Amino acid sequence: MDSDEVNLSKLCDAIVGYLKHHPDAADTAHGIGNWWLPEQRCDADARLIGRALDRLVEEGRVTRHALVDGTVLYTREASGSATPGE
Repeated sequence: MDSDEVNLSKLCDAIVGYLKHHPDAADTAHGIGNWWLPEQRCDADARLIGRALDRLVEEGRVTRHALVDGTVLYTREASGSATPGE
């Protein structure tokens, strides 16, 4: 597994973990990088955070909300569980 994939997995885990502890959280990809993941030491850049969010949306673990002004927010998935089976 290459380092990008390892970092991507770490980011996905960190985002899901944050949402588990903050179920009402909602933020942009930029905000997630700045506020949800400040202690992550996996060389997360905006591109990698975007890939992690895309993966989590695809897996149904995070929901993407597009606002009228074009801003995209990410929240806990709609059923209320950050991980399947919880």
